[in-house]
Amino acid sequence: MVIVPLFGIFLKRKLKINIWAGVALGVAGLYFLSIKPGDFSIGKGEFVTILCSIAFAAHILVIDHFCSKVDNIALSCAQFFVAGTLSVICMFIFEEPKMNEIMSAWLPLAYAGIGSCGIAFTAQIFGQKYTNPTVASVLLCLESVFSVIFGWLLLGQKLDSRGFLGCGIMFVAVILTQLPQEWFDFKNKTKRAQK
Repeated sequence: MVIVPLFGIFLKRKLKINIWAGVALGVAGLYFLSIKPGDFSIGKGEFVTILCSIAFAAHILVIDHFCSKVDNIALSCAQFFVAGTLSVICMFIFEEPKMNEIMSAWLPLAYAGIGSCGIAFTAQIFGQKYTNPTVASVLLCLESVFSVIFGWLLLGQKLDSRGFLGCGIMFVAVILTQLPQEWFDFKNKTKRAQK
């Protein structure tokens, strides 16, 4: 959520104040959802997560660049081909795959391949065609909100007041980024008022 607008600065993309405010609120919301008081530390797992965030931000910006220039289905297929090829190579380097274990996990693999990847990433490409990449990154961060809410509703996990506060802040952040830009164009409002 933060990395996409920061990369955007280097790509000379201008963002309105409501989007920056939405990003700031989103970070605050994720803080309340993810970090417990006195429990902030950066270890190996957090470092890997930061690297994944950078890769995901780059992914959002690459999709933004290409989605209006090429056929979206072709872009989606190319993305799956590259990711699948790299994953198979890494599987043989870092794992010891056994066909019987792969076959016994066919349902989760099918769900991840068809649902999470095939449908969700293709929908992301089509959706990003009509929105700012920073707004897309804020919207995509709602994944953590929904995982917390459904974990609470379906799995009986505990959601304390910090979790509810984080969810509320994230929803406000998303709404703020969706408000019309004219509402925040203070220079033009001042000029119109002076006329």
